[in-house]
Amino acid sequence: MESCFAIAAVALSPSVFDQTVMNGITGIEDRLQDDVSDTIMKMTQAGIKVWMLTGDKTETAINIGVATGLLAAEQKALERPMFSTENFEKGGAFQAQELQTKLREVAEQARQAYQQKRMFEGMVIDGKCLELALEPHNQKDFVAICRNCSTVICCRVSPKQKGAVVRLIKQEEKAITLAIGDGANDCNMIMSADVGIGIRGLEGLQAFNVSDYGISQFRFLQYIMLVHGRWCYRRIAILANYMFYKNFVCVLPQYFLGAVSGFSGQKLYNDILYQFYNVCFTFVPIMVFAVLDQDVPKKASLKYPELYIAGKERMYMNVQVSLGWIASGVWHGLVCFFIPYLVMSNGNITHEDGKANDIWLVGSVVFFLVCLVTNLSVLLETCYLNWIVALGMSLSLLAWVLFQGYISGLHGVVVTSEFYGSMQRLLGCPMIYLIVLTSTAMALMADIHAKGIKCSFFPSILHQVQAKVLAERSSSAGPQLGSCL
Repeated sequence: MESCFAIAAVALSPSVFDQTVMNGITGIEDRLQDDVSDTIMKMTQAGIKVWMLTGDKTETAINIGVATGLLAAEQKALERPMFSTENFEKGGAFQAQELQTKLREVAEQARQAYQQKRMFEGMVIDGKCLELALEPHNQKDFVAICRNCSTVICCRVSPKQKGAVVRLIKQEEKAITLAIGDGANDCNMIMSADVGIGIRGLEGLQAFNVSDYGISQFRFLQYIMLVHGRWCYRRIAILANYMFYKNFVCVLPQYFLGAVSGFSGQKLYNDILYQFYNVCFTFVPIMVFAVLDQDVPKKASLKYPELYIAGKERMYMNVQVSLGWIASGVWHGLVCFFIPYLVMSNGNITHEDGKANDIWLVGSVVFFLVCLVTNLSVLLETCYLNWIVALGMSLSLLAWVLFQGYISGLHGVVVTSEFYGSMQRLLGCPMIYLIVLTSTAMALMADIHAKGIKCSFFPSILHQVQAKVLAERSSSAGPQLGSCL
């Protein structure tokens, strides 16, 4: 039936196209965008494995891999496993058993090479072979080969296979995956990945519409990952640890008060101040940090893509780092409570009028120290120092002054009898200024020394890059980049 239709079409073609004039033709040039190879090279230097899943034929895919730097122009000592349909066909029939045998052999070689810490250059596999490799009884071997390859190129693959590869790697390797594409055939892959990026180009908006992030050029990927992505990872990791740390500092002095008062249940803080601790007194500095801080400038992030490895190695968010924050919170809580307690309590006279201090005045000093130390701890983590950071610190201090003044009755109204007149006694006592200065120095000195020792004797790649950036910076006016230890 098909042959008859083809013969009829050929017979009718002269009459159908008789005396027709071609006015024009449209087409889309399928070529690499600008700076694709440079972007891929930087991602490779950042420790990111870059795979290419394409519908092109094998020869074209290999040429693109060479052009983008994924594959070497000539295969030398590095191994490049290749699974092409034509290599497993005999008499026009696909030899599935032969492919499975080859897959197991290469997988065993890959496992041995992995133990020897020797990587394959890359694997090239087409759609027919990939279909068999994705079957449940072959997935382990396929993943073993992929694990030991610097790159994987899948050619002649369908949209369904693209998504299946992404989901398999997520499941077996527990890897964080990112998929980027510009066409409708990439939608499955983009939605299957942890992060999907769509390129708004000549092939429509399907990939752009289903993505988490949309860009117009592939080269913008290096800004998303190596600059903003890395900045955000560091800021969010420090933010998460800081939230636990600052509540340790605030709560522990109340337990220490219980330890020295026979656990009588006596409060240390005023309820109004205590409830606004997270909302007003320690909110702005960490918010400014979590939104704006930059450990190195954008140009340095692009120049040194190795900085991205900190995210893969969980340098800012791991058990050791979290325990360090908790230990810092315990130390700061100890200092913020016991120095004011030992100096001001038990009948010790700190004011020139000879009156003894009550529990609420001691608690006010402790609470002010807690707010001051926790905010200054944010400053120790801040690398991008500017007027916004100073404004955040000033607003936090101003909030404490306003609330403390309110409950002290500075406006002429008695809010609480226990705290009435406490602001005047706080500001009018030189000994309290000395307590604040001494306690702050003791609390933060341990952090400063620990950071200094780490930077001087155990520098990370971030410390090395920051040293280079600071050496290159001139003394011109503008936002200053502090060395983040």
